[in-house]
Amino acid sequence: MPVKSGLREAGMEHLIAGDPPPMVMSAYLMNQAGMLIAKAEREASELDADIFAGMLQAVGNFVQDSLSMMDKAGGSALNSLGYGEYTILIQAAGETSLATVIKGTNSEFLIDDMRRTLAEIGPGYADWSGEEKDASGAVPKLSWFTDSGKYDGRFLVDDPKMKQENLFDNVLMGLRRASARRPVLLFLDDLQWADPTTLNLLHYLARNTREERILILGTYRPEDVIRGEDGRPHQLETSMQNMSREHLFERIELQRLGPEDTKGIINSALGKINFDDGFFEKAYKETEGTPFFVLEVIKLLIENRAVVPGEDGVWELVLDLDGLDIPSKVYDVVKRRLDRLIQEQRELLECASVIGQEFSTDLLERTTEMRRITLLRNLSEIEKNHQLILFLQDKYRFNHAKVHEVLYNGISEGLRREYHRVIGETLEELYTDRMDEVVSDLAYHYHEAGDAKAKEYLVKAGDNARGRFANEEAIRFYRSSLGMLEGEEQRPIHENLGKVLTHIGEMDGALEHYNEAYGLERDDVKKADLHIQISNLLEKQGDYKGVMEECVKGLGLIGDRDVPERADLLVVKGGVNLRTGEFDNSIEFASQGLALAEKLGSRLHVAKALQVLGVVHIFKGDYDTALEHLNKALKTYEGIGKITPTIPILSNIGLVYRDQGRFEEARELFMRANEMAEKIGDKWGISSSLNNLGLIYRDTGEQDKALELFERGLRISRMMDDKYSIGLRYYNIGEVHMNKGDMPKALDYLKKALALFLEADSKRNIIETNINLAYAHAKIEDLETAKAHATVAVDQSVEIGARGVEPMARICLIQVLIDLNDLAAAEEELRETDTLLQQVEDKQQRAGLHIQYGRFHKARGERDTAREEFDRAIAMLEEMGMKHWVEEVKVHMEGL
Repeated sequence: MPVKSGLREAGMEHLIAGDPPPMVMSAYLMNQAGMLIAKAEREASELDADIFAGMLQAVGNFVQDSLSMMDKAGGSALNSLGYGEYTILIQAAGETSLATVIKGTNSEFLIDDMRRTLAEIGPGYADWSGEEKDASGAVPKLSWFTDSGKYDGRFLVDDPKMKQENLFDNVLMGLRRASARRPVLLFLDDLQWADPTTLNLLHYLARNTREERILILGTYRPEDVIRGEDGRPHQLETSMQNMSREHLFERIELQRLGPEDTKGIINSALGKINFDDGFFEKAYKETEGTPFFVLEVIKLLIENRAVVPGEDGVWELVLDLDGLDIPSKVYDVVKRRLDRLIQEQRELLECASVIGQEFSTDLLERTTEMRRITLLRNLSEIEKNHQLILFLQDKYRFNHAKVHEVLYNGISEGLRREYHRVIGETLEELYTDRMDEVVSDLAYHYHEAGDAKAKEYLVKAGDNARGRFANEEAIRFYRSSLGMLEGEEQRPIHENLGKVLTHIGEMDGALEHYNEAYGLERDDVKKADLHIQISNLLEKQGDYKGVMEECVKGLGLIGDRDVPERADLLVVKGGVNLRTGEFDNSIEFASQGLALAEKLGSRLHVAKALQVLGVVHIFKGDYDTALEHLNKALKTYEGIGKITPTIPILSNIGLVYRDQGRFEEARELFMRANEMAEKIGDKWGISSSLNNLGLIYRDTGEQDKALELFERGLRISRMMDDKYSIGLRYYNIGEVHMNKGDMPKALDYLKKALALFLEADSKRNIIETNINLAYAHAKIEDLETAKAHATVAVDQSVEIGARGVEPMARICLIQVLIDLNDLAAAEEELRETDTLLQQVEDKQQRAGLHIQYGRFHKARGERDTAREEFDRAIAMLEEMGMKHWVEEVKVHMEGL
């Protein structure tokens, strides 16, 4: 894995360890003298007070040393200290330091949390009095490290996708922290051999380091980037195409060296030389300027004593040019160097080449049955005298892919198969209790050996890769297994291939495999489940008609049987109707699914149905029913230990409270959702909750704070490359700029948001964006364009029955009509909206309607009535804490 090798050589291998978060045993806030200001210690600690006291003294001394090395002009630093099985981390900034004692692998998330906590509380204790009572405010902040659950030494959610995302973030944060001190170069060699997960990480790093002092340099050999046997593009080619769309890299085509550059390499490799021009010309002609070839030729000539150092250290050619035998191919030069090995060493490396580019001595020892001391002696000699392998911590690696390639290809087919079989057997013996760690290797070796055991391991390796969202690996293993399985054995493989291909967007291939699975399946209920999978595929394509057809087919197969698949299909139908704005149908089907799920005792399906019902009632403006369903869904998910789906439910409940003007309750729920998302590393949940908190600050007039939160959410959405989520952030940022009076920025962000929502066919978001575009155009007195946007919003909200958003659209249209002095049309809209709001409990929109009534009566010269309406609006806005809007109403009241 090139990334792992690069980080390992930089001493940063912990970034990609994939271990659970560390357990924080204690946290200490200290001043520059190493004196304890405040502390928090884990209650269920295995350590006694004396050990903690010893640690505290070590921390105090370490803090003084750390601060003495820091730049006193506001610099910050992180240091670590081993203490038995524990590690002490010190984050220093200014006059204070925060220390944590951890058990387990260090985490960049913990370092970032320490930095943020210290930035928040540290300055307040720069001049600490020394009194314990004056430090009480720091204790809750420190206790969070031991009590929040985020750093309990375990994964909180067994979600492979989330674990992978957190691993990627850990690497990103570590590189960013390193680049803050000095520029970072991450060199990744031989990317043509990189696995798909590595390439996904490379893509993620490239996307999110564009503004950092980080240069990623990757090399690959184009001749090895070829299509697979199944015709699929090489995984590196696919990754580069995806990255190219985002303009994330610059390709540099390396040309072969010219004569002068070839001479320069030889000079650089040997130092002082005394060769005539004929030697350089012959070297260039035979090697054609290939750098690796040039260096290998030099090594071979030295081994042959064709060139030797003189007494003064100057290298000289001791053979005539005509007698100088330079191989004409890279293969030949490598082969000649291998031929210099004794037979025992050659056989050792042949076996190692079958293991792979990297190999452990334990596996090589067991496979070759060589005494360990003999094995290590041979490997040491090969490394020192022949420079064919390199020792890297606990394993060896071939010093160049060509060495590995020549060795492997030089083994006869029969012997190579036997090597693969023996290596597979040895891996089974070495990893009896940890087979998951090597299941991919077992699948590869038994498959190459042509052994029947490959069937089992290929399927397990595919499942393992799919569980880690290593999709290309999963596809490769599953497709290899199909060649060894027959008949019904292939059915689950086709289904899994359908799921993986759906996930990566290869819908045609996914549908083909689902149909293959369907043809092999005999059970009607399992066939219905395949209809569910196909419906999920079609929903991702926006083919809602196709989804409904699949649901009908699946329900037809099941009939009246009370099985979970039937409940699932009904809820899927309800969800599709929600997306298409057919709210009554959505309620009908989700309710049927709920009733069946309750009958079956399937709590997961109960929660899913309740969630759909809750959201559809929000759209219909029936907030009481929405809250009833959402709270039940929340309790159900919590009861079955499902943390991730509770985050959007908390947000949905908070959004209802916000619409009802219950801002503090909404803020509390959004904070709770944010804390949960932060704890489990759910980036979508973090971005969404930041966005929702921003809405509260925007509504209460704190536009700068709102903008800060929206932009934080936008950065996370961009990291995920989630177009829909990016659209939401653009929308809210545009609205803030409109509130701040910056119309050009407002229009720019709102237009970008509308484009993304149209692409996603998200009707409610399209309506809301048209509303704000209308307001923005009205503010620059482009009233006809404003009217057009507002009219579209009203028409669309009526068309899909979105009564929760329809009042917003009508109030916007009313404002534009009054600005146009079309009071007759405004009066008609006022009556329509008033009637609508009697059925929809939306305090914000009711206040907005009173504002428009006030403007309407003011335009007609009815000053007293206008003042009464404005006063009603102010009373409601003040009750909700919407100070910003109160000031706007007072502007409207001028002249009354």
